Amino acid sequence: MQTAMKKALLRSFILSLGMFLVAVSGASQTLPNPQRDTTLDLESMIIEASKQKFLGNADKARVLYEEILAKKPDHALSAYELARLALNKEDFEQALKYAGQAARQEPQNEWYQRLWAGVYQAMGRYREAAGILETLVKNKPGAKDLYLQWANLLEKAGLFPASLKVYDEMEARFGIQEEMIQNKVRVYSASGDPKKAARELERLCAAFPANLGYLHALAAFYQNQNDPVKAQQTYQRILVLEPSDPKAMAALTSFGKPQGSDPEGLKTLEALVQNPNAGANLKAEGFRSILAKPETSKDPALLDKLLALAAQLEQAHPAAAVSYAVSGELLLLSGRGQEAVAKFLRSLELEEANYPVWVLLLNQLAFEGDSKALRQHASNAIDLFPNRPALYYWNGLGAFWQADYAPAKADLEQALLMTSADTPLKVEILTALGMALSVQEDIEGADRAFGQAKTLDSNAPILLARHAWSMAERSQNLDQAAEWAKKAHLAIPSLPDAALALGLIAFRKGDFQEARKQLESLLPSSNPMILEQTGDALFKLGQTAEAMTFWNQARDKGSRSQKLFKKIADKQLYE
Repeated sequence: MQTAMKKALLRSFILSLGMFLVAVSGASQTLPNPQRDTTLDLESMIIEASKQKFLGNADKARVLYEEILAKKPDHALSAYELARLALNKEDFEQALKYAGQAARQEPQNEWYQRLWAGVYQAMGRYREAAGILETLVKNKPGAKDLYLQWANLLEKAGLFPASLKVYDEMEARFGIQEEMIQNKVRVYSASGDPKKAARELERLCAAFPANLGYLHALAAFYQNQNDPVKAQQTYQRILVLEPSDPKAMAALTSFGKPQGSDPEGLKTLEALVQNPNAGANLKAEGFRSILAKPETSKDPALLDKLLALAAQLEQAHPAAAVSYAVSGELLLLSGRGQEAVAKFLRSLELEEANYPVWVLLLNQLAFEGDSKALRQHASNAIDLFPNRPALYYWNGLGAFWQADYAPAKADLEQALLMTSADTPLKVEILTALGMALSVQEDIEGADRAFGQAKTLDSNAPILLARHAWSMAERSQNLDQAAEWAKKAHLAIPSLPDAALALGLIAFRKGDFQEARKQLESLLPSSNPMILEQTGDALFKLGQTAEAMTFWNQARDKGSRSQKLFKKIADKQLYE
């Protein structure tokens, strides 16, 4: 259908052009006329060249235009068409040759001049292109687009003062224009003069005082320039004009210590949460602006107030996944991990393809040692994000805690293959692999894994703690292992791996009371490894019934250890 339509248009074009040529050539003349024959020959070549170009036969059209120029060197139209054909092939030298030829032959033809400038621009020769635009502007001073193009070319040439002068001339002729002001802001910024850039935005805001978008642009500019005071003042100007503007309200929560009676930004956030015109995502930005402040996590009273506002967010937007994600983050900071897990799961029910929420969920499950849930949800996340190494790490770690060593090794090795630039994650993977290889008595492989981790970060607390546990598992270098574990505990007192290592070291040294103390500091726990080792310490202390309770809990939490099953069956410790 398109081919038929194109052919019909071509026939109509050729017929019209032919009738025009017949009319202008004098069809009634019958005597031979050599000049007329030459003219008709050129005209027929022009028709044929146009036809071939229309059909997409660029090479045939080019040959015909070249023949026309050979016969009539001042034929500007043919030179123009040859320049366009060359430019399409990115043959810039040929394009420049022909574009310049056409432009010089007909200097009053705007389109020839535009093409000539365009070729210079494509070649990165911005000064020459700007010179052509300067001439065009003088010939056609009422064309805004020519001013903008001229100024832009001068900017690209690095001639910032000349570019700004063009914009000033444009403003004098046409008045303040948004695009012109934005371009001047860019030029001033590029030339290292942010104060003048801000002045231009202020002028735009003054010229159009009812346009809140310009004030938002000004506030964002001040923020990018690390001038929070002026940014805050600008957002407050917006709220004077529109008290319920949600973007301004959300932005105001991000400042470290706003002046006035709302030092934490709570009143602003409360107004934002209660604003019916603000969406859930924008309200969540307000929360996260406050959460990003280091002092927030150290202020329990502030966290309680934020949690109350988060409950209002959920109530206002019950179908928005981000509402529950915000509550989860606040609960984590408040030390209410299990409640946070429930919020993250609800958020993922509403929007399962949200990787950052998966990370929050799985990281918390790993911290709690809930190997069953960790493996279940990590596996679900892998189905959604098969190229994320952290997911394989968490899956493998959960398998290790359950004494399911073959899948643990496979997942950890897969995670290691996929990890490159993320050094902290790579250290965690290598140390978990080292532990898994230790219990499988692949000591050489375990030492190799820990050695690789040390080359990345020899003082990483997770490395020190897990290497210490591995040494205790083998009953080797216990004093050195204890030193590593204590160092890890001092660095991160809440690190479960450090207490687990200290417990096993004490157990191997025969200090069962200390082993019990260290392991019970991790309770309550869903980690079957911690539960089993706690039971071992209690058994050594003669508390067989209590030991059986913990061994059974370890089995119920997913442990697949055959040694554990034998302990339960025989009511006896096997090391």
